[in-house]
Amino acid sequence: MLRGFGAPDNGPGWLILTTPQVANLRNILDLLHGRNIYGRYELVFGTTWRHNREYTRREVVDLLETTGFRAESAAVEDAHPALGSASLARRLLLRLLRRLYGQEYGDQLYVRARPQRQFHWTYPRWLFEHADLHVVARYDYVRVGENDALQLGLGWGACEPDGHTGELVRTITGEHADALIKTNPGATRLAFELHRRSPHPQSLRLQVSPHPSGAAAADQHVDVTLQHDHETILVDVPHTATAAALRIHIRTSPGSVALRSLRWVE
Repeated sequence: MLRGFGAPDNGPGWLILTTPQVANLRNILDLLHGRNIYGRYELVFGTTWRHNREYTRREVVDLLETTGFRAESAAVEDAHPALGSASLARRLLLRLLRRLYGQEYGDQLYVRARPQRQFHWTYPRWLFEHADLHVVARYDYVRVGENDALQLGLGWGACEPDGHTGELVRTITGEHADALIKTNPGATRLAFELHRRSPHPQSLRLQVSPHPSGAAAADQHVDVTLQHDHETILVDVPHTATAAALRIHIRTSPGSVALRSLRWVE
């Protein structure tokens, strides 16, 4: 959903987001009294007929800022009822919780945010288990800082700025790593924009396979050597006529090479 709003080049504007706040006083009291905070099973949507997941203020702000927004304000309020109509015990408990933990315990979140940079697909570790397995060939390019979370699989480090150029890269942390890329009709050459992490030349072995497996094309193996700190390597791949996407398996020394982008060239 956020992808459709994350376009700062479309002109000035804000995203106004409201959603239930899971750490609300009603939920806390229900749990303290041994009551379940989840609803009854609904015929079509199960127990999540209202929301698949409810969030805290910290989670919503983190999700917005890691995808390219700047949260300008994030408030927690009670949509109903007003605090003045609550019981004395409830008001005292709320004040005590605020003093002890410095949090607000209203039932609704209201956030105003503005897109600041290119939208960055992300799978936050606090939200997704096994985030590396949520990989799909959605685009015919990979650009770190934009869609790397979608198309880089196992074996990659976190997205971080390169120490020399400041460009966002992801380092191969083990002996191998995987990437997916959609094919581009008419293009048969891939450009790997790589950053060398070692002062010595680094060898890479690339295995290019059709994705999903089983397409009528053979795997291709290519050996390349990275001679410079920042280098774009071109690799001819003849799979584009028969495969919808490619899986690229890269083998190299751990921590020696980082990827900036992967794209098709004519």
